[in-house]
Amino acid sequence: MSNLTLDSETQSAWDQFGIKKKMKMGFQFGVGYEMALSRNISIMPGLFYSTAGANFDYTVENKSYTDSYSFSGLMIPIDVKISFNGPFVTVGPYIGYLFSGKYIPSEGESTDLFKADDSGNVYWNRLHFGVSLGAGIVLDLGGMGLMVKAGYQLGLSKINKPFDSTDTSSLKHNAIIILAAIRI
Repeated sequence: MSNLTLDSETQSAWDQFGIKKKMKMGFQFGVGYEMALSRNISIMPGLFYSTAGANFDYTVENKSYTDSYSFSGLMIPIDVKISFNGPFVTVGPYIGYLFSGKYIPSEGESTDLFKADDSGNVYWNRLHFGVSLGAGIVLDLGGMGLMVKAGYQLGLSKINKPFDSTDTSSLKHNAIIILAAIRI
């Protein structure tokens, strides 16, 4: 489940207008590799196709609306994993590249966020980065392992660009990750 973190000024303005931000269900699939550094410490790089976004609920003249932002792209995490004979914790940076982004209003046409406006400006960044934290367990399945992990991705870079010199808004990616994987 993903969401967008807003800077405090933008969040305050949205609160005044009754705009409620909600998480949006997404998914990731891809491949990862675990390289042991010692018996209990390993590096886990990966390459994942990912979908993300956020929903926004608001009311105008007693009519409720839900608009959304939807993104898809690649995520490349590089986690350090510390194992405790089954249970483990992970932490590490990630970098992401957004292939597509859309603003989807309750009514009307969706907008391609990476399409330049009439002046040639694009107001969204394709490249973003952050840090991920997680914990899980590996269960032995006789030669293979089932890995179950819960984690959080905290965006550190803005995915939006300023509209003009007075725009100080900041939107950052964040997500709750639930992972099930087969280790070969």
